[in-house]
Amino acid sequence: MNDHRFLPARVLLVLPLVFSTLLAGCGANDPPPAGGAMARSAAEVTMVVVDEEEYAATLQQMYIAYFGRPAEPAGLEYWNRQLRQMLAPSSPDALAARYRSDARVRAVFDAFAGSQESQQLYPGTTAQFVDGVYRNLFNRAPDLAGLAYWTNAIDAGILTRSEAALAIMLGAQNDDALCVRNKLAVATTFYRILTERVQTILAYTGNNSNAIARQMMSLVDAKTDLVAFEATIRKAIEQMELNMRG
Repeated sequence: MNDHRFLPARVLLVLPLVFSTLLAGCGANDPPPAGGAMARSAAEVTMVVVDEEEYAATLQQMYIAYFGRPAEPAGLEYWNRQLRQMLAPSSPDALAARYRSDARVRAVFDAFAGSQESQQLYPGTTAQFVDGVYRNLFNRAPDLAGLAYWTNAIDAGILTRSEAALAIMLGAQNDDALCVRNKLAVATTFYRILTERVQTILAYTGNNSNAIARQMMSLVDAKTDLVAFEATIRKAIEQMELNMRG
């Protein structure tokens, strides 16, 4: 369902050059894919509607899995459009299932996993990669069985690292599943509050903002009170605004 809503319910941006500044692509300050639709000339004034569409929840899960943070508005709009154009499945498990058979879907996953931000977040050996994903998603180190399972699957070529981060998230159980559920809820609330004002949208840019958002998400676990946590979300957004001004 394409439910287009405008400020203050969602946001309507009239942006001459701001969109390219906002765009974090698939993470950090990575440029948009070559030939992507995000290129804008200095003379253009582009009206962009950022709204909650069919891929929003899936993309938020991908941002959490690969970057440990909520999606920035420009990135969510960009990837939502890419997935919609390729008629990709809207659920994360169905999307992941297309990785091997659909080169376009594979390119999306590889762009997330291969981004500078993801590479910096998950460096090192396969075991270190799996450990980092667990700590990022579940706020804990992997148990020995889980570490061995995912490490062997990647090293044996059953999974690529591009597939693995989301696969680990989708395989979560018990408290880990609750932790992921709460992180997704926080990311959704963060995005809603962030996009209530153009000023706060503009504030979410660059590595400093990514770090603030990632630190906020690291505080979320299976027992997080989502209502009370809204105050933490607002503080994170306020810090992004202060950084932009300073």
